Amino acid sequence: MMIPILPQLERRQQWIDFFQRERPYAQIREPNCRVDLQTTFLQITRLGEQPLRFTLGSKTTLEPVWQIISRCNWSLQTILDGLDGVESSTAVRDRPIAQWSPDLSVRRSIPRDQHLYAEAPLGTWPKPNLSKEIEQIDAVRSLIAWGKFNDWKSALTPTQWLLASTEYALDWEISKTSDGRCKVIHPEVPTARFDPNL
Repeated sequence: MMIPILPQLERRQQWIDFFQRERPYAQIREPNCRVDLQTTFLQITRLGEQPLRFTLGSKTTLEPVWQIISRCNWSLQTILDGLDGVESSTAVRDRPIAQWSPDLSVRRSIPRDQHLYAEAPLGTWPKPNLSKEIEQIDAVRSLIAWGKFNDWKSALTPTQWLLASTEYALDWEISKTSDGRCKVIHPEVPTARFDPNL
């Protein structure tokens, strides 16, 4: 399934446009998460090595979700900052907060379908420019994210390696082997070798 990719949800009009989509479901580049509106519940899945899901809303109305969004100044990042304080498997309705709607429920959980989110960051890199040399780590990530490689060799799968690589911005060594394969080395990430599909 193709997942729409939005740069952010930080303004009122962006939220309105999102809610008006035929299917209000998208991957957000910054912060890196997926947002899914399911009738009266908003599901936000923070992406990373272990995805973390927040489900907030009411059984009867979307109003409590809209209240949270507006009170957080239309900022998805602000919403997530607040949700990070919710303990696993607890609900706001179990610990009432006076300023929120009594119908509001907020739950934090680990998605059971984690494999569906393993490739979540793949859309955050632009389509690779295959006419350029592969010299930077972002160029390597783009190749892997877009599947432009053959004969992958690493202790990790391509998706696992891609997720692990996002933790480190520096200390990458990218070279070509004598047979034209790309070799990527980092002190904290298993070495990867592959044939760029140029």
